[in-house]
Amino acid sequence: MSFVYTGLPLCFIAFLTVHLTSKTGFNLVQAGWALAMFQVAGVISRPIWGWLADRWCSANALLAWQGFIMGATALLTGQFAMDWERWMVFGLCTVAGASASGFTGLAYAEWARLGGAQRTEATGLESGLMFAGVLLSPSLFSVVVTALDDYALTYGFVGALTALAGFFLLLRSGK
Repeated sequence: MSFVYTGLPLCFIAFLTVHLTSKTGFNLVQAGWALAMFQVAGVISRPIWGWLADRWCSANALLAWQGFIMGATALLTGQFAMDWERWMVFGLCTVAGASASGFTGLAYAEWARLGGAQRTEATGLESGLMFAGVLLSPSLFSVVVTALDDYALTYGFVGALTALAGFFLLLRSGK
């Protein structure tokens, strides 16, 4: 989960502006605003996700649902085209950022909880998995999107992996 969950936002960050300027007719300023909305939503959502996990459901279940949201936003992002309304793109980027860039605090808390007495080692392991996703995912995304010349398939694949990770988390949480 940590590998694919951190890989997806880095694919967004690395490719969103290129995707928007090359496939949807956005200029660089508009594409920059879309990326800024993604990043700001991630920052704002982190304490909200923590509050929800403290009061509404387990962090594990909430992380699972975030995987579904991330997967859906990646699938939809791959569909961006000239006929998309700007507000729809900005809205989707905001939802994507809130889920894909906002999950990390919950993930660290959950790994620490699961690690018990070895919580330092558990969170260290998670950090290693996260940084592997950060390092490898954008590179793999680049190879696939270049080979296929298709953002839809590439975002769809990454989104499907993320949703699958969310599904396994949901099974584990029992909710």
